Amino acid sequence: MPQLTSSVQARRGFFIVSCHMSASFAIRAVLLMVTMSVCLAFSTFRYWPVRHTVGAGSRNVLISRGAESLLLTFRNSGSYKATSSSPLVSNVSLFGSTSMSTSTTDTAVSLRESRFLHEVDTCVETILDNRSPSFDILNEPPSKRQSIGVANRLRIRLDAMKRNNDCPRCWLQRAHCVCDRCPPLEEEIEAGVVDQNYSQKTIASLELKESNDVPPRSALPGIRRLFLLMHHKEIGLVVDTAKMILRAFPNTARLVVAGIGEEYQPSMAEMIDSINGKGGKCVVLFPADGARTFHELQQVEHIGEQMKKINEQEDSWDIIVIDGTWAQARQIHGKYIPSEEEGGPPRVQLSDEALKILSGINSEKDMMNSEEATKTPGLQLRRHPIKWKEISTLEATRLLLRDYLENVDSTATSDHSIKPWEALAAYQRMADDAARKQLGPQRKKQK
Repeated sequence: MPQLTSSVQARRGFFIVSCHMSASFAIRAVLLMVTMSVCLAFSTFRYWPVRHTVGAGSRNVLISRGAESLLLTFRNSGSYKATSSSPLVSNVSLFGSTSMSTSTTDTAVSLRESRFLHEVDTCVETILDNRSPSFDILNEPPSKRQSIGVANRLRIRLDAMKRNNDCPRCWLQRAHCVCDRCPPLEEEIEAGVVDQNYSQKTIASLELKESNDVPPRSALPGIRRLFLLMHHKEIGLVVDTAKMILRAFPNTARLVVAGIGEEYQPSMAEMIDSINGKGGKCVVLFPADGARTFHELQQVEHIGEQMKKINEQEDSWDIIVIDGTWAQARQIHGKYIPSEEEGGPPRVQLSDEALKILSGINSEKDMMNSEEATKTPGLQLRRHPIKWKEISTLEATRLLLRDYLENVDSTATSDHSIKPWEALAAYQRMADDAARKQLGPQRKKQK
């Protein structure tokens, strides 16, 4: 009988332990489902109306749509509470801490190393932070709603760069940064603007190096401004090449983020004024029907009403380059650049000599005698089924500068041993090599 009792007790103990383990696994499963539901609720509520209320020691953010709502309570201590009426989470309240956002704020000064990203960051803060407690996005005009949507996406991207301590100039990890090998090609920065990455110590050290790896700084004579009209998804992208244009020409280049209005973005206002014919001749690099080369633009006496009007003004050029995928570029081109019949700027395309360089027919001096570069000149890291669409923004821009400086202003760079487009070719190779190291080996397509 004692043996039987011991056996029953052992079975009973095993049953109790099994129940505890099952309950533990069940609780974990429920918590996992609740967490996934809250994440789904957040993604569902992303574009719903948001209302802010401020109380004693806390701040409430109510996101609602119909009968469903999500209430976020942020306390001054740094903790938060999320309560949802959505059937996905069954009125479950979750608690957490906002310590990560605190660390992000502490590293916010890192973007000041780049004047361009600092301007974008300031623009995003202006859009998102200056909203009243009764703000309702559905009551805003479409242009402002688009600016808010783009700013929200940029905030996520910029916060990730700050959190990861990525270089704000070349957008790579600090271990793969190429800024010390890619100095600015311009001697001067805009009046009143200090580019903090360009220290006197760095300049002195670069001047002592041979020009094989680091080309000497030069300029873009005759080009007043180089507008880089960029899709917001390209900001902070490792494989983006247009960032090296900003790095090379900090004075001439202007970063314009598509989707953010001119009331928030001074560079957008500058570009619109240039498109309207204020301040000099403006051209757009885009392979549209009727696009001409720079040489053809100089041969034609009058190109539309705008060219008739601005030929009497100063002889400087504004160049607009669109950065994004081909689908994004077509969308941006149709939205921001009016046609020539409507008084818009003429479209410019690359010359036959430049197209030969792109196809690899010619072994050009401005590839700096690099065998690897002449094999795959200017191809971006993102693959495309149509091979000629793999040409990067940087490669197209540098060859356009070559067409301009040699065909339009051939005497402007005659005294320079290494010309700007030659330096950009070297910059792209260095940036691409660093991006490949950061991203790891390329995955092969399955046959």
